[in-house]
Amino acid sequence: ERDMFPERTYEHSKKDMWIVEQHMMVGNQSYLLGENSVNYFINDAIKAVDYLTSRNDVDTDRIGVTGQSGGGTLSYLLASADDRIKAVAPVHCLSTMDRICANGIGDSEQSMIDMLYNGFDTADFLWLIAPRPLFIVAGIRDYFSIDGVHEIYQELKKVYSILGHERNIEKCEIDVGHVISKEVRESVYRFFNEVFMGKAQPGEEALVPVLSPEQLSCGVNVMKSRTPLDYNLIKLNRLKALQETKNDSIKEVRESVKKIFENYITEYELINDIVDKDNMRKMVFRDSDSLSFEVETDISADRQNTLVYIDLENQIELSDKDKNTILKDGVKTAYFGNEESESGKAQNNIAVIRPFGCRSNSYKIGTGYDDETRLAYQGIVSGKNIFGIRLKEILFALDYISQKMLKDADIKLEIHGRRQGALLGVFAGVINDNIPKIYCEDLIKSFLIIFGKNDYSMNETDIIPGILKEFDIDTLVSCLGERIDVISHTQ
Repeated sequence: ERDMFPERTYEHSKKDMWIVEQHMMVGNQSYLLGENSVNYFINDAIKAVDYLTSRNDVDTDRIGVTGQSGGGTLSYLLASADDRIKAVAPVHCLSTMDRICANGIGDSEQSMIDMLYNGFDTADFLWLIAPRPLFIVAGIRDYFSIDGVHEIYQELKKVYSILGHERNIEKCEIDVGHVISKEVRESVYRFFNEVFMGKAQPGEEALVPVLSPEQLSCGVNVMKSRTPLDYNLIKLNRLKALQETKNDSIKEVRESVKKIFENYITEYELINDIVDKDNMRKMVFRDSDSLSFEVETDISADRQNTLVYIDLENQIELSDKDKNTILKDGVKTAYFGNEESESGKAQNNIAVIRPFGCRSNSYKIGTGYDDETRLAYQGIVSGKNIFGIRLKEILFALDYISQKMLKDADIKLEIHGRRQGALLGVFAGVINDNIPKIYCEDLIKSFLIIFGKNDYSMNETDIIPGILKEFDIDTLVSCLGERIDVISHTQ
C-alpha cells in the first residue's frame, strides 16, 4: 500500500487524481536526486512476488501479472526484471516513446531520466520478457497511440520468431478508450486460462464485494512503515552531509553548472524581426529542434543601463506608455523604476525575454497532471530538460543584446526575474559573470521545498535532474555575492 498521506485520505477521497499526484511528488523528488521513482514501484512488485513464492499453496510455475495504464507499465517492467513471472498481459499502456511524448507524457514512474535521449524505447523492456507469453491489450480509442502499439508488436513479433516462440506473443485490439471494460477483462482471463490452465474460454466473471478502505488498509497506516517520501528524505540528508564537506570556489561552481548543460543546443536562427511604430522591436529565434523564444526590446544606445526581464508568465507588456509595468496576479503594478531624465527620456533600455514554453497559467502550487507536467517530463525523458533549454536561450539572448544590439557599448545589463524567471536569472548570472546585477522576486529558497509532506510552490519545468548531487540554490546565491538582490522569496 502506497498511500503516503493517510492523514489526508478524507480530504482527497473524492479527488480522482490524488494517487497520481502522490506519484508525481515522489517522482519530482527523485528527479532532483538524479534517480527514477520507478525503482520504488519495481521493488514493491518484486517483494510481492517474493511473498507469493514463500507460500506453499502457490504454484511458482504459474505466476502471471497484468495491469492497466500505470499498472500495465508496472506489469511489463516487473516481468522484464523478474523471470519468476511466467506470463504478462499489459493493458492500455504501450506506445513508442516519441508518440507518447507527442500525445502527452506519462506519470513520473513511466518517464525515466534521459530514456529517449539514450535511445531506449518501450519495446526494449519487452525484449527482456521474450520468449515468455506476452498478451498486449490495446484500446483503439485510447490516448496511447494504436499506431505505436502496432510498431511495438511488429518489432516484438520478429524477436519471438527468431527465438522460435512466435505463438507466445499476441495482440488484442478492442474498440474502447482508456477504460477496463468487461470485454477487456475477459480477453485477459482468456489469455491466462489458456497459458496456465490449457483452456481457451474466458470463464465466468464472479461478483466480488468491494471492501472498505479500513478493511484493505495494510501498509503505512497499520504497520507505520516508511514510504518513498521517507526514503527520499534519507537520501537527501546523505547528500547534504557530503556537500557540507565541500568548499567549492565560485569558479568551480560555475564550471559545474556549465557541465550540467553542456550538451544543450546553442545554435539559433532569427526567424522573425518586427519593429512597430513606437520603435518596439520583437524578435523570434528558433533552434534546430524548432523550439522558439521571443525577445522584445526598445533599446537605444544613448541610455545608461539595460534592464532585462525574464518573463515566464506573459506578464510584462512593453507596449504600455510607461514601458515598465508588470501584471501580477491580474493587478498591474510598477516593477523596478525606469526613471526619466530631466529631458523626459527614459534612462534605461528595457528588454524582455520570453523563453520557450512560457504561458500565463504556468505557475502552480503542488503537484498535478497538467500541461506543465507534460512539458517538464517530455524534457526529462528526451535528455534536455526544459530549464536547461530556457537557460541556453537566455544566455544567447543576453549575448545577442550586448554584442549585436548594443554593439559592445559601455551599457550595463541587469537581470530582473520573478518566480521561474528569478531562478533562471540566478543560473544565468552564475554562468555569465559580465552581468553586474540580478534582481530576484519570489525566488525559490531551495529545491528542498518539495521534500517532506507539505504542498509546495515550484514549477515542474524548474526541475534539473540530479542537481542536488551538486548543490542547492543557496550555493549559487552565495557565489553571486553582492551581484544578486533577492527582493522576496516565494511563499
